[in-house]
Amino acid sequence: EFVARVRATMRRRAIPAGRPPAILSRGPLTIELESQRVQLGEVELSLSRKEFGLLRELALAPGHVFTRQQLLDTVWGTDIFVDERTIDVHMSWLRSKLREAGGPEGMIRTVYGSGYRFEVASC
Repeated sequence: EFVARVRATMRRRAIPAGRPPAILSRGPLTIELESQRVQLGEVELSLSRKEFGLLRELALAPGHVFTRQQLLDTVWGTDIFVDERTIDVHMSWLRSKLREAGGPEGMIRTVYGSGYRFEVASC
C-alpha cells in the first residue's frame, strides 16, 4: 500500500510537464509562484498558504480535474491525516475571496463525484 501511494503521488505531481513558470497568467488572474502573490485585475488577494497552494495547483493544469485526495497529497502532504472535506471548506473560502475581488463565477468548478477543475474560459 505504501509503494502504491508513493507511485500515485509521483504520478499526480508529474501532471504539469517541466518546471512551472515564475508567473502564471490566467485571464485577469496573475499568480506569482515564488513570492506567493495573487492579483485579480488590480486587486491583490490575501490568501492563506493552503488557499494559495490549492489555487496554484489548479491553475498549473487548467481543465484538469483534481480529486480531493490529489489536492490533499499535493498541498497538505502525504505524511499527515486530513479529512477530504477540508478541501471543500478551503475551496469555499478561496471562491469567496475571488468573488469579493470581482472574479468571475465558475473560475473553480466542482466536478460532481470527482473533484475540482480550474476553468480558463471563465477568467
